[in-house]
Amino acid sequence: MTPDMVPRQLGGDSSFQEDDLKTSRVLLFIFLVVLFVATLELGLYHIQRVCRKHPKYSKMLHKTSQELMIVGLIYMLVKFCVYTGMAVKGGQAYYAMDAADLFVFFVTMALVFQAILIFIRLRKSNIQMDKLSIMSAQDLVAIARRKLEEAKTPWKKYRVWRKYEDRMEMKLLGQFFLNVYKLPQMFSFPKYIREVQDSQIAKLIEVDLSTWILLIGLFALYFVCTGEIKTPYRVTESTVRLVAFAIFVCLLTLAMIVFILYLRHLVTLLLEHATDRAVQGSTVVVSRSDKMEFLFEAMNDVIEAENHEKADIPTDEAIAQMREVADELYRGKFRNENWIKVDLLCELLGSFYRKCRGKSRIPPNSLRSKLMPDKPLDLPFFSRKACHVVMQSMLIANGFFYALLINCVIVVTGWDVLIILSLFLPLLINSFFLAPDMVRQFSILNGTWRVGRKKLSSVIEHFAQVEKMKQRMCVQIHTYFREHNKKLEDLQAALEAADAADSDANDGFIDLDVCRQVLKDFGFQFARHKFNTFVRMEFETKGETIKFATLVKILEQEPSPEMMFKHMQSMSHHG
Repeated sequence: MTPDMVPRQLGGDSSFQEDDLKTSRVLLFIFLVVLFVATLELGLYHIQRVCRKHPKYSKMLHKTSQELMIVGLIYMLVKFCVYTGMAVKGGQAYYAMDAADLFVFFVTMALVFQAILIFIRLRKSNIQMDKLSIMSAQDLVAIARRKLEEAKTPWKKYRVWRKYEDRMEMKLLGQFFLNVYKLPQMFSFPKYIREVQDSQIAKLIEVDLSTWILLIGLFALYFVCTGEIKTPYRVTESTVRLVAFAIFVCLLTLAMIVFILYLRHLVTLLLEHATDRAVQGSTVVVSRSDKMEFLFEAMNDVIEAENHEKADIPTDEAIAQMREVADELYRGKFRNENWIKVDLLCELLGSFYRKCRGKSRIPPNSLRSKLMPDKPLDLPFFSRKACHVVMQSMLIANGFFYALLINCVIVVTGWDVLIILSLFLPLLINSFFLAPDMVRQFSILNGTWRVGRKKLSSVIEHFAQVEKMKQRMCVQIHTYFREHNKKLEDLQAALEAADAADSDANDGFIDLDVCRQVLKDFGFQFARHKFNTFVRMEFETKGETIKFATLVKILEQEPSPEMMFKHMQSMSHHG
């Protein structure tokens, strides 16, 4: 037996036989295993409590624990086969199953790691979009013009313009979306895009059967290229593995860059279409070559639309209108959730087959069905499903290469830290820089091109939940007043103190985050995205600040004794 073929040992030598195992040693290890399991369950319980408020992280945790369970189950099946004599311990099938199990586990963990990284990277842009959603178009234009006037050098002016150009374009696209699908101004386009975005990221950890088949093909292709398809799997030296891996990863990075540029081009065309529609009714003639003034002129359409609804229809009517739109878009449409419909590649092939047979149709929830024939939107070579499959395949392939590097490539580097880091670097660039941009661009394109039922329903229910939270906020804050001998005047004083300390003192407006913190200090914690929705529903805004007198007015309505009693019962139940 060669050294490479020696089985792994745990606290013993090869002369030890199973018949020599003592009961006392088994008892000791039962105790250690139980202790480990108890500690792990305790840690998992606390992690679950933290993740409960964040569904996306909760889903990641569930997927991770699910994969650990599957890996453990496969290992137990292998042990059972060995125990019953169906397989020989230390045989080829035994080690092949062990290697396959470990490889699949690392692929899944790499995908979870990558998805979490994308969530974290997109958090900053999500917060900026949330703040943009509460800012009126009129304030945005005023701030942009003022900042441009204050910029002294061409470089500073360029940087200011790039910043506010992106914000104004998103405002225009949001208004275009509301106009096309006949949604009220209260509807939050940034919140909807975030729902689409989160859905895309969550799908990155759910590998379809067809994708697994493609990954197996990629695995085989890699070893065909190295010429090692019939040589030992575990080797300590192989320069060709390093070179082949570097080529594969560089090709993936190049493909991702090209695809991102294509998506950006499509988003630019979409924004140009939205801008052109906005300036159609304008009496001022502005050349498109002067993009700055052209964009400012287009923003007047958004300002007019927002001011038109300043009479503000009641929240319940706005929510009812959103639900009517959702019902109209999906009337009589029931999605068949069989495995073919869930599998992206199979769904794409099905669409291609229907198109070849002339049976494809334009769904009522798509942008093409809403635009007039004389004002079409031409996106070259664009297929929503094809782009989704390409993006999903690229990002899953990136996770696959993490697993390939850990399982098959690191061992042939001689554990040279510099080589290992240089191999990890392109994968990390793909995950940290390219993947978030790709997901964001595709989410904007996908969410606008076709309205997703679950995403639209999620946003609508989000508004309904926030409306209920307003009542709960009143109850909890008044409960806090009673328990801590405080009054509404104390909360108002805290808000006024915050107003006096900000850059525009004593104007009656305070920063969003400051207002959230004051509410937290008085017994009620609002999640950031829900608080932004609350602001859209109830508050007058000025830039990124809100009029706090509205909050005081809401809290002046003291909840009924019945509501206070129900709250106390609920608190005692949760306690």
